[in-house]
This record gives sequence, C-alpha cells and structure tokens, in this order.
Amino acid sequence: MRITFLGGADEVGASGTLLEIGGRRLLIDAGIRLSPKARWGLAGDQLPDLSLIDRLGGIDAILVTHAHTDHTGAIELVSERCNCPVYATPPTIALVRVLHSDSRRIMQSRLEEEGELPLFDDVAVQKLLDSFVPVPFNTRLPLGDGLVATFFPAGHIAGAAMISIESGEGSVLITGDLSITPQRTVDGAKTPPVKPDVMIVESTYGGRLHANRAVEERRLAETVAQVTQAGGKVLIPAFAL
Repeated sequence: MRITFLGGADEVGASGTLLEIGGRRLLIDAGIRLSPKARWGLAGDQLPDLSLIDRLGGIDAILVTHAHTDHTGAIELVSERCNCPVYATPPTIALVRVLHSDSRRIMQSRLEEEGELPLFDDVAVQKLLDSFVPVPFNTRLPLGDGLVATFFPAGHIAGAAMISIESGEGSVLITGDLSITPQRTVDGAKTPPVKPDVMIVESTYGGRLHANRAVEERRLAETVAQVTQAGGKVLIPAFAL
C-alpha cells in the first residue's frame, strides 16, 4: 500500500490523494485551491500535483468524497487524461453537474473580461459527467481482485461520503469533509463499521470551537424577524451550492 498526497495535506483546497493498493491506482478527489497558494513557489497555482499520475501512466479509478470544488474542481483534468470510471454517490453527481456548469460560466466570463485561460472546456465537463458511476451508501463496490470500496455517510453536505477501501494489503478510511452534527438537510456522520489500518481525517476547522447550531439558527431567525417587523429588508449572500 502506498499513499501520496497530491494536495490538500496542509491546506484548504486542491485536495487529492493517490492510493496504490491491491494492484490498482486510485485517486480520491482532485480539487482546486480557491485561494492560490503563495508558498513553495506555487503562487497562482490552483491545482494539486497531477504530474505523478502522468509519470505512473494513469490511474484505474477516481473516487469522490463530496461535491465541493476544493475536492472536485480539477477532476476534469484527470478524466481527460485517464479513461477511467469516476465513482460517487448519486447526490454528489447531481451537485457536481450544477457546480461545474457554474464554474464553466465563471471561467468563460473571466476569459472574455480578463483573458484568463479556463482550466477546462465544456467537452471535458461532459466527459466527466459521462464517466460517473453512481454508488449507493453502505454498498460494497468491487474495484479489483480482493479490492473493495464502501461509501459511508459523512454528514457535511448532501451525498458526502467517507470512503473505506479494503484489500489484502490492508485497509484505509478516508473521511473527506465530515460533520457529526445533524443539520436540517443531512444527518450527522456516524462511526462506520470498519477497523482500518490507516485513517486519513479531514481536519479543516478542527482546531477551533464551533458555535451551537441550534442557538445560531434561532439567533438568525430572531434577527431577521426584528428587521422585517421594523419595515427593513435583509440581504443574505449565499454560495453557489
């Protein structure tokens, strides 16, 4: 078993983990940096290090934890190179379709207004969407001789999954982004019924205290009510997802 972090290991964004296991090469996620990295001579670079994939001669499959762009924004660049299946839960596939269509519109506007070259074109997006294979939660997915992956609910957003990969060489659990707190849209993550040899845990915001969700929801509702009852208006910015 060999694990190589192509990005995201010490930063938010450009998440990508190359796993060589059971005679197969698997890529888990391939995201972009929403804020290009300024260290190590990577100023302006939005991408994980995909050169290793080229040097190895490609990969056998891509597995996606969830739809957020910091985990999926560069998958087109890999699927263009490698004619391989891309496994994800049905909600993740639906969300990627929306988010990546939105990304293409933004890329096109930046090309027209600023001359910024897009990371990929509409053909690459369609090839990615055609490569998706839906995987239900809690279902064993054969990937090779004695190699099996299972997607477990991770909370966070609709479709988000922890991915367990088992082989004769050992087992790995990659959590992706996870949340144990129940939300109005998705339930919180539960401990999956596996005992991996290696666990790779997403730690973004893990080093800070979080406000109580129920208290914050109530405070928001009360604030909106106060403003609107006084005749005012409330503007709430929302991310694409």
